[in-house]
Amino acid sequence: MLNILFTLVGAALVYLTVWRGAKDPVCRMRVDRFATPYSTKFEGRTYYFCSSGCKDEFETKPEHYAKHAHGTRGGRPRGLLRART
Repeated sequence: MLNILFTLVGAALVYLTVWRGAKDPVCRMRVDRFATPYSTKFEGRTYYFCSSGCKDEFETKPEHYAKHAHGTRGGRPRGLLRART
């Protein structure tokens, strides 16, 4: 019974971490979007940062970091590539 209870609690904590979390586009660190005071808007999207240094770096080259934050690298999507058939 305790195993089931702790599994449910663990699943709830993972869900909350994913839901509340955002990835800093500069250093790629996970950030709590509701707790961080560092955020900025670029092209209609809000970006969250772990520190003022990362925010300042983003604001110097927003196009570069925004492109990588959306999961692209060199125009290709990140992740597994599907074989063309």
